[in-house]
Amino acid sequence: EIPEGQNLVLDNVYKLRVDMFAKALPPKQKGSSRRATWWVILGEKSSNTIFSIKRFSFGNRHIVKQELEFSFDILGTKVLTCFLMSDNLPGIPVEKEFVKGVVSDCLKV
Repeated sequence: EIPEGQNLVLDNVYKLRVDMFAKALPPKQKGSSRRATWWVILGEKSSNTIFSIKRFSFGNRHIVKQELEFSFDILGTKVLTCFLMSDNLPGIPVEKEFVKGVVSDCLKV
């Protein structure tokens, strides 16, 4: 899990749980019985880096929980963005940004 208010340690593996809720089920893809595919992506815009990506579908569920695993191999401050987007519904991207410091194990705070 990502520690709230703390730095992240270099090379440690962290998990980010993303809970998504749909008030109505997303539409089915044109010409198919399958629902739209969604992507949840954890990245850093300034470096064009993707740290984790996961593909999912709501299916017949209104709530989906996904877990992204990631780690860092470079020290410094990371401005991370979690993106949620659909490959079938292009006008609905969602972004949430947060800042974390990445430190070596001997500098852990």
